[in-house]
Amino acid sequence: MEESKKTGRRTIFPHTLSLPTIKLQQLITKHKKIWKGDKYNFFFWIDPINKKAFEFKDELYDITKYLDENGFDRMNKELK
Repeated sequence: MEESKKTGRRTIFPHTLSLPTIKLQQLITKHKKIWKGDKYNFFFWIDPINKKAFEFKDELYDITKYLDENGFDRMNKELK
């Protein structure tokens, strides 16, 4: 969300986290707790001002390198 200094109007922009399934599994193994059987809960936070992203539900860990400002650019590069 960004706020215009001139008008005070707030605008929400979409952000994308693109990470390989294998990396997500590694992060889950290292940082997450199982909830209700075999499920995981995630609380992702994206700070557009500082261009940082992290998950903080069970343990705080940085996922900024998977924050893709331009949609799926990172994934498209991996697929080429």
